[in-house]
Amino acid sequence: MGMMNHSTTKPKLTRGPVVKVENQIKREDVIDDGTVTFTSSVRVDNHVRNKLTALLNIGLGDTQQEIINTLISDKVDVLDEASNKRFKDMYAILEKKDYLQASKK
Repeated sequence: MGMMNHSTTKPKLTRGPVVKVENQIKREDVIDDGTVTFTSSVRVDNHVRNKLTALLNIGLGDTQQEIINTLISDKVDVLDEASNKRFKDMYAILEKKDYLQASKK
């Protein structure tokens, strides 16, 4: 019955130093935003490629990608409200598809 002796008092635990975080990060820095970027190619004929290169050579952009993004933005800006909504919805779907495919790898 020696194990049942509860009359002994245990010493109290002492606390160590207070821990302070030096580099606090935000939740947004850790959470994945659901987008992924990877290189892709678009098939065009030589005439379209030459037009794109000509636009690049006259200084309308620093890269072919920049010129294409500008042309797409210009086209999207003139869409009517219904077409613009359809474009945004389709774009969101395609972005989600890319993200899901990349996350499976």
